[in-house]
Amino acid sequence: MTKHHQFEQHTDTGRTDKIVALRTDGMGPNEIARRLNTSLATVSYAIRRARKSGVDFPPLKGSRTVKAEAIEPATLDHQIVIPNRLHGLLTAEAERVGKAPEDLARQILETGLLERWARHG
Repeated sequence: MTKHHQFEQHTDTGRTDKIVALRTDGMGPNEIARRLNTSLATVSYAIRRARKSGVDFPPLKGSRTVKAEAIEPATLDHQIVIPNRLHGLLTAEAERVGKAPEDLARQILETGLLERWARHG
């Protein structure tokens, strides 16, 4: 696929509007991609752009997303700050696999640290 073709896909407002509408209705990115016969990358891109412009999507079915304000302060051990670009990638991957971003981040950190510990003792 040429870069020009990819650009056309990402700027197709009709498709973007359909993606945003389906995601707003609670449909997940994989199902949207299948329904619209488009790539998951195109769907994720449209969702990210919509979020950046202020669209607030409902949680996916089975998602355990919890707002930080809803958690009692005593249960928050530590917080880390990550760059917006990394947060966007984490959020897109979490949607793709049907997890909450914080759960995926925890899994990635734990897996990486455990593997490193196992290798280096």
